[in-house]
Amino acid sequence: PDLRQYRSDLPASIVELITRLLAKSPQQRFANPGEVLEFLRSRRHVDLSHAWPDQAVPLPDVKIAGGKGPMQATLALQSKLKAGRPSPRRLALPLLGGLALIVAAFLGGWLWAYATPFHLFEGSDEYYSDVAKQASAEAQYHAALLNTDGSSQLTKWEAVAHFFPKDDPENPLNRHYAGLASLQLARAYVNRGETESARQTLRATIDDADMGDSIKALAYLQLAQIASSAGSARQRDEALSQALRIAAAQAEVNSGDLPRLDDNVRLMDQAIQEAWFRGRATM
Repeated sequence: PDLRQYRSDLPASIVELITRLLAKSPQQRFANPGEVLEFLRSRRHVDLSHAWPDQAVPLPDVKIAGGKGPMQATLALQSKLKAGRPSPRRLALPLLGGLALIVAAFLGGWLWAYATPFHLFEGSDEYYSDVAKQASAEAQYHAALLNTDGSSQLTKWEAVAHFFPKDDPENPLNRHYAGLASLQLARAYVNRGETESARQTLRATIDDADMGDSIKALAYLQLAQIASSAGSARQRDEALSQALRIAAAQAEVNSGDLPRLDDNVRLMDQAIQEAWFRGRATM
């Protein structure tokens, strides 16, 4: 049955997650725990942002060798389980019982997390264990640009704001590079086909009251490109109008950021280029 018959306030992502976990067909289920985590990460900026955790909860009584983190603990546990397996017949009933307990615990944990929002992964150092911390936000951003390892194409951009908080009064440039990183993160989402996550990321950047106008203009331009690719001319024009509004204000003070905006637009759809430079000509 549809869980929303019993909990109409459940996010669509949680409903999809549980439906796939309980699916009869193996093709419809997740292939491994990594796919579950990847699914949750892909939805954190969609409808799970209010409940996305910031502390990793370690597995109880599991000693981890050769690494740190839940993934290493899971692998260690799996290797021990593989060491000596009894016959399938002896395993059948305990396995079914264990599976039921796991599903129940997973469902209960997420329902509790939704009812009582807390942050479990994203703010923890363990979540960013595959990203080396640099000396500054600028260095962190440039290191991310050079890192082409597919395993960290999202976390490397999120790590900029994690390691160097935007609100640090002693380092005002942190916010600037966090903003640039958010633009790159949105591009990474688009490349993965997760356009809604990209939109959420860009909107969060735009809604940051202290974010620089140039970063906001670039965010609007990316929203315009996403809308254009989706065939939504209205949303494209709305986002482009906001970007032009910021550009007009910068033109009044002879901002040096305008050429950078122009260069970004030259990489976009022809319709965006024509509308942008038509608007720029009146400034």
